[in-house]
Amino acid sequence: MPATDLGRGLVGGLVAGLLAVPFAGPAAPAAAGTLVVEVSQAVVNEVLLRLFLVTAVAWLLLRWHRVHVNEALVLAVLAAALAQVLIYAPGAAAIGFASWTGTALFLIMAVAVPATAFGMLFWKRGFATALVADMAALAAIALLA
Repeated sequence: MPATDLGRGLVGGLVAGLLAVPFAGPAAPAAAGTLVVEVSQAVVNEVLLRLFLVTAVAWLLLRWHRVHVNEALVLAVLAAALAQVLIYAPGAAAIGFASWTGTALFLIMAVAVPATAFGMLFWKRGFATALVADMAALAAIALLA
């Protein structure tokens, strides 16, 4: 992976993490075990949602429908982001935000926006860049929250 892709992944991940920090719980020092869990979560997200789901949706769109490659890209990335929002929605509701608006803002800022950014990084720069971005975002949240 070229250094520029690594840098893009780190910067993209840090920005995505900073968007989610206001929704994190009270400040507490991040333990090494927490970072291991965050890295594991990033790997699972990227393998299942980006590598498999984005690729599968794009392939199906290109195979079964007459769509332009860029249209397939956007639809596949948005489908994976929507899937991630649906996966995270029950946990977000259990956090106990004061209103449904808080839960919706959390899902948008901490899940949908990063998922869309990571999907675009995956498609344009590859799996490793998206993985680095996801890890950087989750590490930033763990360290700054």
